[in-house]
Amino acid sequence: MANTLWLPRPGSGSGWNVAAPAALLMAPMILGTALLVLVPEIWIAFLAWRHRAWLTASIFGVVIAVVGGSTFMNEVSNDGVSSHGRRRHPGDRRLRLRLLPNPHHCHTVAMTEHPVDSTSSLAENSLPTPPNSLWVTWVVRVVAAAGILVVAWACVTGWGAIVHGYPLYAVLLLATLIGSAFIGSRTLHPRPTRTGWRRIIRIVLVLASIGWVGLMAWLRPFTAAEPALAAMSSDAKVTVAEYPTQIVMTPTGSASHTGVFFQPGAKVDARAYAAVLRPLAESGFTVIIPKQPLGIAFFSITTFDATKPSYPAITRWFVGGHSLGGSIAAMQADSGDHDPTAPVVGLLLYASYPVSDISTSLSAKVLSLSATNDGLATPDKVEASKPTLPAGSTFTAIDGAVHAFFGDYGPQPGDGTPAISHDDARTQISRDSVDFVLNLSK
Repeated sequence: MANTLWLPRPGSGSGWNVAAPAALLMAPMILGTALLVLVPEIWIAFLAWRHRAWLTASIFGVVIAVVGGSTFMNEVSNDGVSSHGRRRHPGDRRLRLRLLPNPHHCHTVAMTEHPVDSTSSLAENSLPTPPNSLWVTWVVRVVAAAGILVVAWACVTGWGAIVHGYPLYAVLLLATLIGSAFIGSRTLHPRPTRTGWRRIIRIVLVLASIGWVGLMAWLRPFTAAEPALAAMSSDAKVTVAEYPTQIVMTPTGSASHTGVFFQPGAKVDARAYAAVLRPLAESGFTVIIPKQPLGIAFFSITTFDATKPSYPAITRWFVGGHSLGGSIAAMQADSGDHDPTAPVVGLLLYASYPVSDISTSLSAKVLSLSATNDGLATPDKVEASKPTLPAGSTFTAIDGAVHAFFGDYGPQPGDGTPAISHDDARTQISRDSVDFVLNLSK
């Protein structure tokens, strides 16, 4: 029997018992995985540009990924179950290739057809799972369960911010839910024991999955709260329009030729700044609040330049931001203050400071608003950042305020203890911001 090779007889319903070329089997899985990774970005492109080609591409990506991945997983399975999900039975037949030696040291191939011994086939696949493989299986189950729980927790605690935020996080949560359920369900069925590099790859994938689940939990956004939610409504003075990638507040009367582009803080719902920035719109300025991918301002660094062409009537810009958003706004102001058609004339920092020295390169005026009880952008950090801003910059500290008072999204971990009401702090922040923009717009 050492010179015997068993192959499935076509049309018999038998499962594969001989490995096909690795490249042939891996191709559908690699292609499917790559397309699944691209689908979120394709979908976002569709939302941004409203072109049906992007939507069609995402649908085809999902179909090819699922079909290709399922085909790969089914065809390479060797656990006694056929690719059609049926157990082998005595009626299944295989072709037997046997090498017969002859005196000339050559071999003759003899092909015969024999029934499959289902008893021996099942016995071979009923071996107990080794302990070192069992613990990996349980770790996979725990990680899959954690992925489902994290998605549920994020939706329960941050549903408003997820629905009203940039679509990417919602897409990734959905992918995490589907992936966790699929992977967890696969551990309920017996699989062949993996050894060598296959086990190493599996452990690496498990560790990557743990990191992914942790990342999804960390990215859960801070949801906007009142009075910011009420400020999202239009009235006789301001028209509020919300889009998948930005919020726009437009004065109902004659708007000036000055616009304000404001970057939210890290993982903060863009709606959280509606109340503090609405007075700017009521004063006649168009206010734009971008929704950042995953709530990270670094992923929104090009949005200001991409937004300006949509507002040709605006010839002067103020850029601002809160916390990390302010750091990105400083970079955008530094690169846009010499624009010949619509320059940046002012930089508005809320509990923030530049990431690099722009004291000599920035020509725009600067207003830095900070909080004395801020536990994140502390007074010491703001003081140390003063040399990185141009001479003549205005620094104002809101006495008793904290980091989270520059928006309306609830308490923030690591922040200080306030010694002033949120309403009083918001009023002062709005008043100073309006005065700053008005004085430079005359």
